[in-house]
Amino acid sequence: MRIHIAQTDIAWEDRAANLARADELLRLSPPEPGSLVAFPEMFDTGFSRDAARTADHAGESRRWLRDAALNHAAYTLG
Repeated sequence: MRIHIAQTDIAWEDRAANLARADELLRLSPPEPGSLVAFPEMFDTGFSRDAARTADHAGESRRWLRDAALNHAAYTLG
């Protein structure tokens, strides 16, 4: 198993932009099947004190991690 550490330039409190950047990172450097791709905590929103604004009640980030894992036949962690 290979482990890929993914670091992106976070867009402050902008989940859609951050997930798009993570998609682009995986597109440009796809992991090998069976690999683990680890994103840093808060990769989807960046640090924020406004929990109401950044809360993921709809599960969008979990869905993105699941879909990325399925699309690349890899494991994802965020």
